[in-house]
Amino acid sequence: MSYEDKTLNVSELFLDESNPRFPEVRSQRDAIEAMLEEQGDKIVNLARDIYRYGLNPSSRLIVFQENNRFTDGDGNRRLTALKVLETPTLANSHPRIKKKIEQILE
Repeated sequence: MSYEDKTLNVSELFLDESNPRFPEVRSQRDAIEAMLEEQGDKIVNLARDIYRYGLNPSSRLIVFQENNRFTDGDGNRRLTALKVLETPTLANSHPRIKKKIEQILE
């Protein structure tokens, strides 16, 4: 196994759909929904910190590549925060969270 330091776009990263923090999911949308349901306030707080200060360079995402797909192995909350900051409509089914994300972006 080899390791590589690589810069990827948020859109190229996928949440781990078998994350033990939430029930079994079948899609990325379901994984984001589950993270927002289980960790909503933590995601919002993390999104606020990321927006203000950026990602902590000492806490890098660990990503596994399989078949040209990059799956997050450690950092699903950070990745969810990044995804909803980039695309707030991902939180449409959680209006309170979406509103808070939009306030962060104002």
